This record gives sequence, structure tokens and C-alpha cells, in this order.
Amino acid sequence: MAITAGLGRRAGASGRLTALCSAGAGAAAVAPWLVPQLTRRRPPA
Repeated sequence: MAITAGLGRRAGASGRLTALCSAGAGAAAVAPWLVPQLTRRRPPA
């Protein structure tokens, strides 16, 4: 995530865009673990 933020600053991106890229990178890293957790909590249809 720090690398993504650094690249965003070098490209002259705004603070919001840099934060968005960092959040996107974090979400992409967490998604593979989070999805099974959510599906397990749902009651069977």
C-alpha cells in the first residue's frame, strides 16, 4: 500500500486519488480472505 501511495505522489495525483489507490490495494489484498468469511455467516437458503 505504501508503494501505491508513493507512485501516486510521484505522478502528481491528488491526496484523494492516492488514498483511493491505497484503499483499493488494501481491499484487493483482503478480499480473498473476507469473501469466505461473509459466505460462511450467511444462513443456507
